[in-house]
Amino acid sequence: MFIVSSFAPLSFGTNIDSREQTKTEDYNFEYYLYPEYVAREKYPELFSQSEKDYNNEDLECLKNENLNPSPTNIIENPVQSLNGPMDSAWPMYGQDIRHTGRSIYNSSDNPGYVRWLFDTSAEARGGTIIDNEGMIYIGADNLFAVYPNGTKKWEYDTPFIIVSTPAIDENGIIYIATDWETPNYLFAINSSNGKLKWKYKMGWTWSSPNIGDDGTIYIGDFDDNLHAIYPNGTRKWVFNAGQSITSSPGIGLDGTIYFGSIDDHVYALYPNNGTVRWKYNTGSWVHGTPTIEDDGTVYIGSDNGNLYAFYPNNGTIKWHCPIGSVWGSPVLDENGILYVGVYEEKFYAIYPNGTIKWVFDDCDEIWWTSASISNDDIIYFGSNRDIHKAKGGDLISLNPDGTERWRIEIASDYIMSPPAIGEDGILYVGSWNNKYQSGTWGCLNAIGPFDPDAPTAPVITGQTSGIPDKEYEYKFKSTSPVNRDIYYYINMGDNTIKNWFGPFSSGEEIAINHTYTQKKTYIIKSQAKDTDNRWGPWAELEVIIPRDKGTSYSFFLQFLERFPLLKQLFSPYFS
Repeated sequence: MFIVSSFAPLSFGTNIDSREQTKTEDYNFEYYLYPEYVAREKYPELFSQSEKDYNNEDLECLKNENLNPSPTNIIENPVQSLNGPMDSAWPMYGQDIRHTGRSIYNSSDNPGYVRWLFDTSAEARGGTIIDNEGMIYIGADNLFAVYPNGTKKWEYDTPFIIVSTPAIDENGIIYIATDWETPNYLFAINSSNGKLKWKYKMGWTWSSPNIGDDGTIYIGDFDDNLHAIYPNGTRKWVFNAGQSITSSPGIGLDGTIYFGSIDDHVYALYPNNGTVRWKYNTGSWVHGTPTIEDDGTVYIGSDNGNLYAFYPNNGTIKWHCPIGSVWGSPVLDENGILYVGVYEEKFYAIYPNGTIKWVFDDCDEIWWTSASISNDDIIYFGSNRDIHKAKGGDLISLNPDGTERWRIEIASDYIMSPPAIGEDGILYVGSWNNKYQSGTWGCLNAIGPFDPDAPTAPVITGQTSGIPDKEYEYKFKSTSPVNRDIYYYINMGDNTIKNWFGPFSSGEEIAINHTYTQKKTYIIKSQAKDTDNRWGPWAELEVIIPRDKGTSYSFFLQFLERFPLLKQLFSPYFS
């Protein structure tokens, strides 16, 4: 009934069908073969903890703790189903296994408004994915599942922060690994309930997982390894590059695995056994992630300032274009035009022959992030904060000719998260320190048109000029088209913030008393959302506390406060 493996010695994960295999020290292999009630009798020490401390989720992970076979111990016919990437709007980094970054959906109606924010509690440096039901997933200090209205479905507690982008397969299993943790794991998590299915031991990583058509997961780590993992959490093979792999592996149409390494090389590996098909030495670190054209051409950037195009069969150079340090990956439109940002504060469009089409230079540094492109060739990318210009991170939209469509400053530090494009053209992007609303360390931002049923922009009334250290009353009123109760976010312009307080009835006017202490111009900003988390547009009111008119001016205003009739007479000059 069971086949005896010809490979020896083998640990669990190299052949799950071998009943004759010698039991490993932690019983992983035999626990996998036997149902729980048999395992409880054979190995009671595995079940010595209470059910609360040692639940089924932990027991499921036992079978994947001892995953250290050599790369030669390969299963040619593992028991597994065909479960490649989910057929959804954005299932992984770069949208597809070739990392083209190209959506099949239109985004021409996206005006660049922040539709809602989801607080991730820590910097959201990795990218977002979207499943076939419109659920959004992003990693920060934990992995979050977020409903399309910006409310949390579940949160999976990872041991450390997540830097990379998750991937989701056809069975709804999400794969993600973490940064700066020893030991580290690739986690497989059920998207339906946020429960752990299994975990696979590996090094900490910035690499995003990719999923082959057969369900094999590929991911690199800082232990210098490129891992190939079966969808049951067991190891297929491991390739050691000699130095760290921050690149996210791409998969060609023939299944070849492409990635870069800090050992200066670009690699192409055979998918069945992880042996080298070809490699190329760029002479400098290769942080960049590969993008693969329909004809198989492999595009990848190096820290030496070149973007390379390689022939897929033998790794010879088709062309190279000196544009600057590429740490993300280029994206491709349907005509083969490449779009890529560089650390040197420029964003390029490059023809398929390696010549430059146009350069957009009104942006800041572009580090790990990659662009995304909708099917109407509208381009989106994030830039990082330039400390010399004292600017925050912008999310920028460009037309196909390289002209700016719109931009929005959503980060006071970095945008390292590549935007994901939903079926309705809404963008989902992470940010590190949010500029749009202070008081958040990291956010998932939904960028698109406001919901037509969202509350109106608040009407703000109150004193528009005055004197320091005097209290003034300001009133706010918003209306819900669907008669929902309303919460308000109010920034008084001097770092005094009231963060989503309420609820109040639709159309109910609220009042806030406030005192400004310095002579300057302040901008009061306010926004409303309803109990269904529909966010409305911003409203602003400028308040001038005079700067340079001296104490006599302030004394005159105080004098008017004592005589209501005179104050009414002069009020047109001060409001």
